[in-house]
Amino acid sequence: MAEGTIQGIQIARGGGTIRPDDGTEDLPFQRTALEAGAFEELREGQWVAFEVAPDPRNPARRQARNLRLLEE
Repeated sequence: MAEGTIQGIQIARGGGTIRPDDGTEDLPFQRTALEAGAFEELREGQWVAFEVAPDPRNPARRQARNLRLLEE
């Protein structure tokens, strides 16, 4: 499980980006990567744990899945 910070949220597109703590490139995530209703609670700067997985639309790219909010 990796950790990082929410960098951007795009409500209209139903996703956003995470900046991993390990310094790797920012990862996109989709609303479906969170528990039901949790997307509306996300704010930029929040600390999250997540798994890194291949993007099913483009396996050469990575995305964040199974996001969970962490205590600050």
